[in-house]
Amino acid sequence: MDKKLSREELIIQLQAISTEGGTRELMSGAMCYCPAPHKISPRWYDKFTRKKIVWCNKCHRLIICDRDPNEIEELVKSIASMGYDVRVKSYCKKCCKKLKEELYPDIDDVIVIDKEHSIDISLEKRNHVFYYRTDCNEPYHRAIANDSLYYQYVQAFLQVVSKPRARIVIEDNFLSKQTFIIEYMTGIKMDEDPLLSILDF
Repeated sequence: MDKKLSREELIIQLQAISTEGGTRELMSGAMCYCPAPHKISPRWYDKFTRKKIVWCNKCHRLIICDRDPNEIEELVKSIASMGYDVRVKSYCKKCCKKLKEELYPDIDDVIVIDKEHSIDISLEKRNHVFYYRTDCNEPYHRAIANDSLYYQYVQAFLQVVSKPRARIVIEDNFLSKQTFIIEYMTGIKMDEDPLLSILDF
């Protein structure tokens, strides 16, 4: 039976170990795999404000929504169901500021079209970036748009141009006053034939 160490003897041995250091390497375990990232379960509502929470598609930070988070997404889904290559992504204010500087380097919060028309590109906590293209081999046209009305104009326009005699309908329709928004959102030049610009996939 091993002799039981006294308190003084135990202290002496511990001091000796601390000065000598470890005598052998500790096993680090299997090294043939990478540690799995911690699975983050989505928190859909902030517990204090009860507002919807989403993730930034760029930096993956949490964003508390100031607006109804479903309205714009539903409009984009409706446009996509018509056969158009569209999508919308959520950007936090920091990431969207970088994109804004890339897309509109000399503009602050408002794109002035003329004395009567302008486009609001001011940033919020959560920002929507609309992606649109007519050819899978082309890059997406991107537009920062937090106003659901802009998406409604795009939806109405794409519905109209899918019908016969589209140009006549557009000229007589309320959309004729919103062509600058449609150009901003889609990159389509309204002075060109919309049927050729949009439907030639």
